[in-house]
Amino acid sequence: MHFAINIKFLWEGILLSHKTIKGSIDKITQSTNDVLQKFEAIDNHIKTVSEQEENIRNAMEKQSQGSKQVLEALMILPSM
Repeated sequence: MHFAINIKFLWEGILLSHKTIKGSIDKITQSTNDVLQKFEAIDNHIKTVSEQEENIRNAMEKQSQGSKQVLEALMILPSM
């Protein structure tokens, strides 16, 4: 009888440990998924910033070219 009771308590302990471990693994899995989503969001923001930098760089280049054309035109005007 004592042996059966001990086995029952042992089995209940194993089940409790299993549930605890499973719960911990589930929490870790969810946390990992949350972190991955945040890294994806960060990656998307970095790409957006990079695209905006490229747009600004292109706009600055066009402005520089336009300024050169204006200066060239101003230099030609006095000779006309």
